[in-house]
Amino acid sequence: MLIPLGSFENRPWGPMVLDTLLALAIACRASRVCGCAILWSIGYGYSPIHRLWLGPGPDELRLVLRRIAEQVVERLRLREAVVLDGHYGHRDVAAGTAKALGLGYLNVWDVVIELGYRELEQQDRAREADR
Repeated sequence: MLIPLGSFENRPWGPMVLDTLLALAIACRASRVCGCAILWSIGYGYSPIHRLWLGPGPDELRLVLRRIAEQVVERLRLREAVVLDGHYGHRDVAAGTAKALGLGYLNVWDVVIELGYRELEQQDRAREADR
């Protein structure tokens, strides 16, 4: 079971739900490969790095993840679930909670950065400087 997690926050260059959509898109791709189920996205995460964010604080985010984990085990009778996090700002809270609950955790941005996003970001800055 994949549990996409995002946030709802201001950003100058994209929709407020960008991180949530990113987590859901990655979950859909992963599901095609491994055949696992996907819960509906939680687009309501803790976002301490943004000026405007709508959603819970860290304690509420922990509680939401705990309740979802309980439901996955009790109602769906699944023993394995992974939180697929599309937001970097609450990474420590979400990762720590997932670990405490026995859930897997993967932050989409860790993967994007590992695959060279920083290099791409530097190229974009260099192009802007050339203009």
